[in-house]
Amino acid sequence: MKKEVFLAVFVGFALGLIITFGIWTANKSLRPVPVTSSPTPSAEAGVEPTPPAAQVTLSVSDPVDESVTSTSTVTVTGKTLPSAPVIITGEGVQSIVVADNAGDFEQDVKLEAGYNRLTVSVYDGQGNSVSKQLLVTYTTSKI
Repeated sequence: MKKEVFLAVFVGFALGLIITFGIWTANKSLRPVPVTSSPTPSAEAGVEPTPPAAQVTLSVSDPVDESVTSTSTVTVTGKTLPSAPVIITGEGVQSIVVADNAGDFEQDVKLEAGYNRLTVSVYDGQGNSVSKQLLVTYTTSKI
């Protein structure tokens, strides 16, 4: 009987070490790699440094988050980078609109009865993006 208990403790200890090593290895491989910055070229070398890219911004002015409406469509309006593609997704709806030269965009979106979670996303030329989520409730009840 003592042999079986000793064997069970030993096997449990070995399995615990193997599992712990696996978790440690997975965490180590999932850590982000530190980014080292390269030296910036100086103007003395005849190379002009590139200006930093504009940061992606997004503001949605209409509809207001958690709003209730009695109309089956809502106009999503907002402001972002000039000429940036804006993607609006919702309950069975996907729309792509391009912001004008001032960065303003506007798109009509059809709503389904009940809660509608709308996601408005904008992307720049470098692949950076910003998203905002809105909850709009469409009801046929008198408001």
